[in-house]
Amino acid sequence: MSEAAALRAFIVSLVQEAVNASSESALPADENTPLLGAEGVLDSLALVRLLVEVEDYCTERGLPFAWPSASALSPGKSPFRTARALAEYVEGLGLPSP
Repeated sequence: MSEAAALRAFIVSLVQEAVNASSESALPADENTPLLGAEGVLDSLALVRLLVEVEDYCTERGLPFAWPSASALSPGKSPFRTARALAEYVEGLGLPSP
């Protein structure tokens, strides 16, 4: 499995854990699961926890990670739109080529 695919699977698993923890009737999470907003599955505390986990994941593997800046939070390009958008944001920080 490529590093990018492993990262995406890890982020989706974290989103699924957050969904399971916050709802009795948890729906399955996937790359298109919205993270924030009206349809989002995370509250602000769950988002911070998710980012800390992603940062730890990257650090343990020697991968780059940077917390998104406020300018990255515009609705159209926010890395928090979906699990996929977050994975793409982290990949864009410089994952090694497969």
